Amino acid sequence: MTGAKRIQSRVMRSAVPVLLAGAVLGLAGCESSGGGGGDSSDFGDRDPTACAVVGDSIAVGYGDAGTPWPARLAAKLERNVANHAVAGSTSGGARAILGGVLARDAGFILIATGANDAIHGYGADTVRANLAAMIEAIRAAQAVPVVGNVTQMIDGHAIFNGEAVEINAAIRDLCSSEGVLFVDLNKVVSADMLQADGLHPNSDGQEAIANAFYDKLKNRVH
Repeated sequence: MTGAKRIQSRVMRSAVPVLLAGAVLGLAGCESSGGGGGDSSDFGDRDPTACAVVGDSIAVGYGDAGTPWPARLAAKLERNVANHAVAGSTSGGARAILGGVLARDAGFILIATGANDAIHGYGADTVRANLAAMIEAIRAAQAVPVVGNVTQMIDGHAIFNGEAVEINAAIRDLCSSEGVLFVDLNKVVSADMLQADGLHPNSDGQEAIANAFYDKLKNRVH
């Protein structure tokens, strides 16, 4: 073997681990569709063009919120987004109404809960357990769960941020371990997008939430 060929051979061998590492990183960065339906799986009798929202007063559109984010999302997707949110609901309340939501035919179930758990001190373990049960039920029904975390709290509600941080860590970890589509609402809703109560998003905040869910769903909702 000539000197040039020996050098070329060594370069090619040394590149193999780098290429393999890149492949592993690429796989680790993939996000599952997170459901019994998913992008290429069977939705059964469900409608892969329809979404349903389970949440609290943020999804209801409390106060000076303008159009609630589920309606804004429906306009962006040009698809049906049914809003089953209940003001004051906790993750336990969301879990309690899920059966009725799944009795309908939406292929994607959007969950945005946890703020009231933080306020009432129910804790991250409770939220995680409720969400895990909801994810399991949604998948069993051949739908796809999409989970958002808790938006930040300021001013009069700032005292609950410590609980919210722990809840958000639990939500992110659960979604990662279960391969569930995750929407980081805490990141996209800034302090200036909150109303005077320091908890509920204003119109800009509602738009930011709608955009965040849209970015996650635009290539998935058929």
